[in-house]
Amino acid sequence: MYQKIILVGRTTEIKETTSQAGNKVVSFGLAVQPNMNAKTEWFNCSIIGKFAETMSPILGKGQLVFVEAQASTNEGQDGRKHTS
Repeated sequence: MYQKIILVGRTTEIKETTSQAGNKVVSFGLAVQPNMNAKTEWFNCSIIGKFAETMSPILGKGQLVFVEAQASTNEGQDGRKHTS
């Protein structure tokens, strides 16, 4: 099953790495606050490959971004299911 999510928020710390396959990976946190009275939700995001190469020089900390992604569920080390 495909679960599409759309997030709009501000970027936090941005990290650039290379995958084992040699692809560029840009990882960043995303702070999303639906309204001024709501609790801030935090998401970990990753961009891989050509799109990471394109976005790397553009992304900056605190920048407002729109993210459309596929959500997946996996089991964490604590044995609970986590959505990513």
